[in-house]
Amino acid sequence: VSREGDYVLKTYASENAGLVPRMILLSSHLRASGLCIPETSQAAQNNGIKLSWIEGPTLRDCLQGWFLDGDSDALALAQPAIAGAIQALRLLHESPVLSNAVAWHEPFNRIDGRLITRNSRGRPSKDAALMAQLRAQISSSIPENRGRFLLHGDFHSGQAILENARQRWWLIDLDDSAIGH
Repeated sequence: VSREGDYVLKTYASENAGLVPRMILLSSHLRASGLCIPETSQAAQNNGIKLSWIEGPTLRDCLQGWFLDGDSDALALAQPAIAGAIQALRLLHESPVLSNAVAWHEPFNRIDGRLITRNSRGRPSKDAALMAQLRAQISSSIPENRGRFLLHGDFHSGQAILENARQRWWLIDLDDSAIGH
């Protein structure tokens, strides 16, 4: 990820290049639904996206500022900010599901790439075998009629930005969004 002027360029590993058209389609769909997310387009390189830069503090920045400054009204200051970020997340959850751009939530999607799958001799590690077994057990317990809500997939206080100019909350980093409950 790098910033170039009014844009952020995000490059994906070649095995994740399929995220590029998905992210462009999802961004267009969510922006048309009225959600504040950065405009997304194809970057010059095929395995990347170009996102408009949103100027302003993250929810984390706001909370740290108020609470670390020792402001006696920190909680009173924080409540509207938290409510605004939650409202943006609620709008995401209420957005119509675009099934050709978003997959079902798979709890292991973010973990799989981080697993050490081979030991020093190049053989499958015990951890990978254990994770595969755990994944099969969890996957078999997911109900057929699971929810139909759009999830962020990686939401934390750094993923909501308060745009200074219009005092609106924006959600960023929707790469891990999924359908779930």
